[in-house]
Amino acid sequence: MLKELKLIATACCIAALLTACQKDKEAPPAAEPAKTTESAPAATEAAKPAENAAPANPATATTTDPAAQTSQTAPAAGATDPFAYCESVGTIDKPEGEALPEKLIQAMIKANLVTADMPMLKEPGFVQWRCMDKKVLTCVVGANIPCEAKADISKEPNAGMSEFCKTEANADNIPAAATSRETVYMWSCKDGKPVVGEQVSQVDAQGFAVNNWMAVAP
Repeated sequence: MLKELKLIATACCIAALLTACQKDKEAPPAAEPAKTTESAPAATEAAKPAENAAPANPATATTTDPAAQTSQTAPAAGATDPFAYCESVGTIDKPEGEALPEKLIQAMIKANLVTADMPMLKEPGFVQWRCMDKKVLTCVVGANIPCEAKADISKEPNAGMSEFCKTEANADNIPAAATSRETVYMWSCKDGKPVVGEQVSQVDAQGFAVNNWMAVAP
């Protein structure tokens, strides 16, 4: 009986070993560990700073255009020397500033255009001055002369003339109050209509009446 039990145990052991071997053969092979991939060259290049990159803030870039750096502002008005100022700017109808330069006052006194005892001489606007062809020209507004206005060269009558001729149908002369002081012509009335006459003032290159402006020297 004991012998039979040993034989049965031996057979069971053999069967267990055969089953284990069969399972080892059927099991799938273990997956190999993933290989580490090297960094792509493109990524390495991307990490480098671009050599030709644009500035971070284009607004702060320095302007190198000479035209942009050239000042368009005219020189400051000749507060001390209008003659040097006109020599610099050449021609300008309205110099900067309102005060009449002392050097210009003395030049006008020397030319007998004004007198030193005129109380309004230094009042802003009493005397106008400008530059033309590097020369200093002056105009005394105090004589009811429209210094700042350009000359009126139109030969067409204005409303003031027409109204005047309605009451003075054949007047030999239409006064400046009706014609305006800018006109360069003499005007009269004929049968109630304004009539243009001879030209009494020439006009300079800047459009001002020549009769109103006088050139002065230092």
